[in-house]
Amino acid sequence: MGIKFKTNHDEMLHKVKKESKQLSNDVSFNALFNKKFMSKYTNFSSFAELLTDGNFVVDSKKDFADIPKKELDKHLTHCTKFTSWKEMYSKAGDEYFGSNSKL
Repeated sequence: MGIKFKTNHDEMLHKVKKESKQLSNDVSFNALFNKKFMSKYTNFSSFAELLTDGNFVVDSKKDFADIPKKELDKHLTHCTKFTSWKEMYSKAGDEYFGSNSKL
């Protein structure tokens, strides 16, 4: 005799993905790129220091979005353990959600 679940697996997976996406939209850069993360993977203690060192002026989400990807990637290659923004952001998310998981 097995256990029967009333929940559809696809429906459950969809809910988890939706909630994860919402959570990722709500997480601040300060939470993702906390002092521990920055010290471990970069030459800086904060994300703001990293941006300042690269001569990037960021006062808003738009300012950050307007940074040319190649320039940001080049800066990250020189002062972090990452070769791209995508790689750094992905690692920060993995560590944040891994350490803050309620599962």
